[in-house]
Amino acid sequence: MVRLINQLLLASFAPSITGLYAGLPEDRGSRDVKPHPIKHVGSSRDMFLAGDWRSDMLRMVNSQRAMRSLPALIANDLLNAAAQNHSNYQYSVQTMTHQDPAGSLGDRITATGLRWTNAGENVAWNQKTPAEAMDSWVNSPHHLANILGNFNVAGFGEQGLYWTQIFALIS
Repeated sequence: MVRLINQLLLASFAPSITGLYAGLPEDRGSRDVKPHPIKHVGSSRDMFLAGDWRSDMLRMVNSQRAMRSLPALIANDLLNAAAQNHSNYQYSVQTMTHQDPAGSLGDRITATGLRWTNAGENVAWNQKTPAEAMDSWVNSPHHLANILGNFNVAGFGEQGLYWTQIFALIS
């Protein structure tokens, strides 16, 4: 079910899965597409994300959680790979979306082999840095709710200004 709320698209795949879009204000709205095969793509932005940008993103997520006395999340390599694959897909179709030929968010997490009971996803487009992406998510109540949700692990991806955060509660 997809519905437009305050110019933010909230896609609910199941009661335990949330997904939200964040773009620049002029970019917000429904941008879903029918799934296409994933193409291998490269990024000319690698120099901008050189270093450990995922650690920076996790630090920013955990800073938001710490301000509210919530436990820190742990980076998960399997979720990093799932988030990166989703960002690669979005870039390949040049569309910010939660849809993916690999399936729903739940399908994509299950495919990693993780046993999960709760999951959330934030996607964004056109932010130039991890800090800009986080700023757009933190300033959106629905995206912030994912960042502060009942999760214990996280993974992050970026390709050509398409950002993905995946959160999960795993056992």
